[in-house]
Amino acid sequence: DEFAEWEHSVRTLFPNFARAEFSGPQRQFWDYVWKLEKEKYMEPVGFFQPRGHAKSTTAEMATVLLGATGKRKFAVYCCASQDRANEHVSDNIRAMLESPEIQKHFPEIGTPRVGLHGNQSAWRQTELICANGFKIRALGFDGAMRGIKIEGERPDLIILDDIDDINDGIEMVLKREKVLTKSIIPAKSVDAFFIFAQNLIHPQSIATKVARRQADYFRKMNRIGPDPAIRDFEYEYNVAGDVVITGGIATWPQYMSLQVCQDMIDEMGLSAFLTECQQEVDEMAAGAIYPMWREDLHLVTHSELRAYFPEWFVKDEDNNWQLHIPDNVATSLGHDWGATMKHPAVASLWIRPGESPRHDDNMEDCVFKVTEIVAPLTKDEIPKMTGKYFGEKMITELQPFVEVGNIRILTASHDANSE
Repeated sequence: DEFAEWEHSVRTLFPNFARAEFSGPQRQFWDYVWKLEKEKYMEPVGFFQPRGHAKSTTAEMATVLLGATGKRKFAVYCCASQDRANEHVSDNIRAMLESPEIQKHFPEIGTPRVGLHGNQSAWRQTELICANGFKIRALGFDGAMRGIKIEGERPDLIILDDIDDINDGIEMVLKREKVLTKSIIPAKSVDAFFIFAQNLIHPQSIATKVARRQADYFRKMNRIGPDPAIRDFEYEYNVAGDVVITGGIATWPQYMSLQVCQDMIDEMGLSAFLTECQQEVDEMAAGAIYPMWREDLHLVTHSELRAYFPEWFVKDEDNNWQLHIPDNVATSLGHDWGATMKHPAVASLWIRPGESPRHDDNMEDCVFKVTEIVAPLTKDEIPKMTGKYFGEKMITELQPFVEVGNIRILTASHDANSE
């Protein structure tokens, strides 16, 4: 059988998409999916890969291959929105079906079904029905319904792709979980196979919960990843303030090399790269998780603050206004110890105004983050990182803002007894 082995099949049928050498996680995915048998149940697979590592393309190729080989009869391609699901089905998968390679080797899946009286079932935006009987339906979580069927059949292949969004708040995550567990999963056939292709997005996303086994669904899933774009990633800031990759091994070097990753950092910034490509979602900015965050409302300049709390400001030696917290204002310091560039030491100074006779608008319930101290910022600073070094750095950098002895609360973590 010419198509008895997955790598030959993928390269032969999808030459425009399978050009580079397969990454280790991609090989794990195909090794597992290729074991799937007709009308046999197999545990779901989670393909938790970083942005740029062909998650969606791999899921789309798998959909076509499983239909072409007759291993599955009815696929539902699920995304967060109907428009996104339509794009995967009517644009990407349809293009694969109509490619010369599919037309040559599996023409019946690459041709729309023709009815008894010669009427052709056209490729639709939300649905493709092939001449061999394979069906593909696009389904958005915003329009998911119970009992998904075509001609009495329940889906035996369900792909979850792009079901999380970076702007999702907790309410949206809970809503999508409800759709997934109460509408989509119950609609499957008894032998249905799930493919979940997604990067982690943020700490409370569905992919993050499933990948970390924090969800009560998909407990028995073959999890591939989450993998970073660069393993053992190291970087530093040069004299110009640019982030420069100084170490690490690319997970997919043939396609997304260290140089490609460096170009991505230059374009998208370090924070986005850490989230999207390294899948380090726990350090994300609050605005990506909390939908109420708005920089134009929640970032306060010193001049704006001085107009409201003039007693918090004094003139420095250069006659410039300097924020300096009075003794009667509640002050706290949060300190998380670290000693590497990947996990640095961080200290944040916070203040709470308290009651003021000049204000009657409940400002005492507001909390202000004044400054943050971070080290090490370069490799040269790593050997200096001791508790004494960072403690002295904190005292020096806090002095302009507050008398250290007036800090009311100190919350600290430690990674070793010596700290």
